[in-house]
Amino acid sequence: MLGEIDNEKLALSVAGEICDRWWNWLSEQHTYVELGEFVIMPNHLHGIIRLDSKNVLDETVQLPLGRIISAFKAKSTVEINKFQNTPGTKLWQDEFHDRIIRNEEERKRIAEYIRLNPIHWSEDSENPNSEM
Repeated sequence: MLGEIDNEKLALSVAGEICDRWWNWLSEQHTYVELGEFVIMPNHLHGIIRLDSKNVLDETVQLPLGRIISAFKAKSTVEINKFQNTPGTKLWQDEFHDRIIRNEEERKRIAEYIRLNPIHWSEDSENPNSEM
């Protein structure tokens, strides 16, 4: 739904472009959100989000990753459903996988994994076209 991998490169669909726009909106909307490496795949996405408490304007604000991801999912779902004329259709799983990145070496390794994800699409178990 979000695009197609062709020659190890991703060509975004309109839905993928919508997701890209709303993902980048997260850091524009929230001063404490810094976006790292990010890739949209045909049926999922990977991204690094850094929550920086030094950039919180209101000291009472907690850094709720779940609410940030929920906002992305809600905003992208509404716009995709509007474009596809499919109001109320659920697009995202309720949960998401998160992981705390503990140091720069780990961040670099994860960023490389994200960057190279389209190259490994044919091997991906989530790829409905992959050979198992």
